[in-house]
Amino acid sequence: MEQSLALVAVERVAYHFDILYGYLVPNELRSQVLPGVRVAVNFGNGGGRRLGIVFALAKPEPEKRYKRILEVLDDSPLLNEEMLSLARFLKDRTFCTFFEAAKVQLPTGLGYKIQTSYAALKDAAPVHLTKTEQTVLDYLRSKDSFLTQKEILAACYLEAGNDILQKLCAKGVIVRNDTAGQTLGDLTVRSARLADDYQSAEALPDSLTPKQRSVCDVLLDVGAASVKELCYFTGVSSAVVAALAKKGILDECNVKILGTSFEGIEKAEDREKFKELCMSIGEPVIPSDVCYDVETGARIAREIGYPVILRPAFTLGGTGGGFADNEEELLPLLHNALALSPVHQVLVEKSV
Repeated sequence: MEQSLALVAVERVAYHFDILYGYLVPNELRSQVLPGVRVAVNFGNGGGRRLGIVFALAKPEPEKRYKRILEVLDDSPLLNEEMLSLARFLKDRTFCTFFEAAKVQLPTGLGYKIQTSYAALKDAAPVHLTKTEQTVLDYLRSKDSFLTQKEILAACYLEAGNDILQKLCAKGVIVRNDTAGQTLGDLTVRSARLADDYQSAEALPDSLTPKQRSVCDVLLDVGAASVKELCYFTGVSSAVVAALAKKGILDECNVKILGTSFEGIEKAEDREKFKELCMSIGEPVIPSDVCYDVETGARIAREIGYPVILRPAFTLGGTGGGFADNEEELLPLLHNALALSPVHQVLVEKSV
């Protein structure tokens, strides 16, 4: 069976070294590795796992050595061809990597994170260890399970960023495990509002400190705000907000930051689908049609009559759009609009 190569955008790659990296597709994963799915891959000389997004499939070059895809993380593609084209467009025109350009299009709350954990090897050969290394090893042996670096360093009173676990791995006494864990759930922001009994300045207790009163004054003006905003605009620490909540003067809650779903983005940015949506709910639609080439666009303009406006699909801030009063003005605008649309789609619409 002919081998297949996946062109993968890998997370946390420096901008100047960012390309689509080739990974061999194992035969058992051939049906799952499709453009738009997320995968786990080894990256760099250290062999650590990273997240990747498949952009395309290709044939491997003869005699060239490739790493293999380790795991497929999605049952079906999260990004379609248009969204992958948009990611290439963003990569070419903005300061971002392929992975960042693709990730920004994923629905809010849907993410994976490579989680690294460590455990002691039961049958490790005796080696020379420092006192601190022996303390860490003894702690891991007492737990008999995989623990994160943060948990281990905190339990052994070591500073974050200490490389002792990497040294123990190199000495062969502990083992590292990288797994892709899903972080599913909408982003939340810790927010606060005045409790129902304190909705006016007169109702606030006289015992409030100046810092506490400044927080309450802001909430009287705006109604509710995130704790981060309260601290920024009043200059207090989050402990002041927490003290007010403890007294019952504030109500704290976690507010969901809801994002736009893929379907919503597609209906808003795909000119043809947006037109179909408007028609389906009975909204009036100006005469228009979608084109993918200059000849079709010119024909549409003649049929609906000038002047016309061009609306390229999936462009930022309406880039590439414009007005044309006749075919002479239309043709260069249409060439430009089709080139700037990452999916080469332009809506030709009657201008009224």
